[in-house]
Amino acid sequence: VDTTAYMGGDPYACVENAQKIGRCLHLVHDAVKKAAINDKFALTIGGDHSLASATISAMLEAQPRLSVIWIDAHGDANTPDTSPSLHYHGMPAAHALGWFKKPLPDFLWIKTKLPESRLAYIGLRDLDDDEGQMLQDSSVSVFTMRDVDRLGIREVMRAALRAVDPYRTRPLHCSFDIDAMDPLCAPGTGTLARGGLTYRESHYICEELAATRRLVSMDLVEVNPLVDTISPAQPGATGLEGAASTETVKLAIGLILSALGNNIIRQTTLDKPTFENFCASPPQSPQQSPKLSPKLKPESGSLC
Repeated sequence: VDTTAYMGGDPYACVENAQKIGRCLHLVHDAVKKAAINDKFALTIGGDHSLASATISAMLEAQPRLSVIWIDAHGDANTPDTSPSLHYHGMPAAHALGWFKKPLPDFLWIKTKLPESRLAYIGLRDLDDDEGQMLQDSSVSVFTMRDVDRLGIREVMRAALRAVDPYRTRPLHCSFDIDAMDPLCAPGTGTLARGGLTYRESHYICEELAATRRLVSMDLVEVNPLVDTISPAQPGATGLEGAASTETVKLAIGLILSALGNNIIRQTTLDKPTFENFCASPPQSPQQSPKLSPKLKPESGSLC
């Protein structure tokens, strides 16, 4: 975008619809902050990912030690100086990180800055050149789809959580853009990018976040039923599978439920033995207690 013809060439004065977006996000910020202060789980549904600057800033005010896991195909980490389009939905991560060189007039309510070391991306595969360079030059942890392919989602999740919360004491926020998933799984979104997360990889991320027992808030964004595939009611099926809706809406609801603690065997405690624990444990005599030693307890909860 050539900004020289607008507002004296100042890109910060040329962000598309900044006034309307800033005023709307201020309302989101206040609602999320109110929920967080009252010890409620703050769940924000979108809509585009612009809302993340509002939710993260609100949660930081309520939980100053907050760390963030951001699941997305895109970085959303441009600034007005680097954005090819000057659309704010490509900037919320940069704004939350404090990368803007000057404030946007209608976003003066953003008073916090997320430390770079407390943000980890998972699933990136579509970045602008300057955006990618800024992320490489920062202390943000970035796990692209290549990392998922190479390491597997389990190791990526372990590394991401270790990066942003090494002592397992920080409250966590999940910002989940549905376009992180492959379009074959999530067709109902606006910016499709092939080669994304699978159905099970996405649920695994949410299950592991729930298992930390430190997830305090979540964004689930970019779901657009108007471009989604119809999913008719399934006779005889129960729950989500039996409801008439659209494919991506059902998927999004399922991911939210996983983040809130729903899993395959409805396991609710982190201290129950898992298959891996039994494989790692030496045989026990009948007289020995079945209680697991601290070293053999799951690092991050249920592996189901």
